[in-house]
Amino acid sequence: LFHAPVGSSPPRPRMSGTMVVHKRSPTIAALSTTCNQLWGADRVLRSVQFLGKIIAESPELSPETRLIWKTLAGAFSRARYINRIYGTVDGVDGLLHDVPRDGPTSVRVAKAIVHGCGELGYHIFENTALFVTLMKTIDPEKIPRMHAWLVKRGLWDRADDLDCYSQWFWFIEACANLFLKLRALRGFAEELRKLDVSSKEGKIRRAYVLREQMSTRIDLIKTLSDLPLAIHFGSMLQGRPGLLLSSRTAGFLGLFGSVANFVVRYRNNRGA
Repeated sequence: LFHAPVGSSPPRPRMSGTMVVHKRSPTIAALSTTCNQLWGADRVLRSVQFLGKIIAESPELSPETRLIWKTLAGAFSRARYINRIYGTVDGVDGLLHDVPRDGPTSVRVAKAIVHGCGELGYHIFENTALFVTLMKTIDPEKIPRMHAWLVKRGLWDRADDLDCYSQWFWFIEACANLFLKLRALRGFAEELRKLDVSSKEGKIRRAYVLREQMSTRIDLIKTLSDLPLAIHFGSMLQGRPGLLLSSRTAGFLGLFGSVANFVVRYRNNRGA
């Protein structure tokens, strides 16, 4: 998908021969841009995955409906794996360009953890799990060398465990993100107390800070939902049931976090 830059101006009216098509409303333009970004960031895939998990774990529904949604949830989960292959490159880029060279040590460390653990480490394990899972869909007799290589390194039957290990990198990233977001909220509150709103510039700045403060608060919902989810999925080593949550509760938390992230991105694109 093509990604429109955040904060870009609404698209110009599209031409069809000599006829001008109606200009899209700001709401539609913002929604379209948000969805494009969310597909790239796998949030829509994540939303359908967790919605499917909720429905599949709902005993009130018929077995057929639950099976259909369980299959859909699994398919969208696999799609998310493939969609996130870029994550290791993202992590390297973040470590190189998003970790400040000066400023508070705590912020620099937290940023390094977000990119080093949450992007680089997480995706190395997840991409390895994806590769092993895909190899296991092939008859081992048709890929004898690859099969022997994976068996020799103890990876052939460890795809699910590798995925569990990646969840603990996600947990560490969520802790670092929690610190950064709470620190940002304290900074916004302090700036609002000091702002002089008697001038036009002060009023504009106050509106901007309030918008950023609200977006950070909403995004904090996803971070808080990530923590128990990471523990739940990370504890499924060797086929054990997840800790803390039922499958249905995990689905609700995952969907809730995805919706919160959607709202933040939509607000940013809408300029609200």
